Amino acid sequence: LSLNNSVQPKYYNTPETAVFKKSLILYGLSKARKEIKAQKEVIVTEGQMDVIASHQAGIKNIVASSGTAITESHLEILSRYGVDLIVGFDADEAGKKATYKIIELALKREMNIKIITLPNGYKDIGEVAIKDKNAFENSIGKAQFWMDWIIKDQVDDSNLSVGDKKLIVKNISGFLKWIVSPVELSHWIKILSERLSIDENSIKETLHEKAESIEKSNSYNQPTKRLSLIEEIFVLFELYPETAKKHSQLYSRLKEMYNHKRDYLVFQYSKDIPALDNAQAFKEVE
Repeated sequence: LSLNNSVQPKYYNTPETAVFKKSLILYGLSKARKEIKAQKEVIVTEGQMDVIASHQAGIKNIVASSGTAITESHLEILSRYGVDLIVGFDADEAGKKATYKIIELALKREMNIKIITLPNGYKDIGEVAIKDKNAFENSIGKAQFWMDWIIKDQVDDSNLSVGDKKLIVKNISGFLKWIVSPVELSHWIKILSERLSIDENSIKETLHEKAESIEKSNSYNQPTKRLSLIEEIFVLFELYPETAKKHSQLYSRLKEMYNHKRDYLVFQYSKDIPALDNAQAFKEVE
């Protein structure tokens, strides 16, 4: 700890322990649940003091990570509410980097996500909430959809060159690839096409090229790894529900462990193993 009161860190972070698992805790969630459901959106910020300041300003549908980056476990908790996600991280490079990461995680979970841009001169949500309640509320109300935020962050200029557009499409394609729903993917491709005044097919071609490049790179650099026995059992439960019913307790436990990568496991298993009937599936599990 610093002995100089004028030079102090924003937070003192304690290490994670067996009892206090930061990756599973969202500060303020117990106080925010009711308002999250009422507002149909949840604001996620970095610091506990941001949550406290927001409550004092009258905004209660807000939670924070506890001295750690937002994790898949955090989003698993928030996704159960079925509401929009609004991100209000600090206005520094670390906050921007964390914002890009949470966009990726949210898209993988098919969550609607918006980003708050803090007013000039403010470093975090808590400071805005304390000093200017109206500016704070306006910032939340004007939160941008993730794609608009990325475009503005990367090229803050309405007169985009062809090179600018190519760069934006290339970078945003890295996020579009995580979208599971074809309907949602089509929606965002259309939005990007309109924002940049380019043809939708050119965006689709870029996505296709990026997917091929990743697949080719993986095939060269990463030998196929067979699933573990327990992963194969989980996949069998997913593919053959009657088998899962017979082992409901085990299935429930495995779902907790592997549901976050369910699609990947099913794909890997189905690629190497021929389809089974229910009797064969029962035999495999036993």
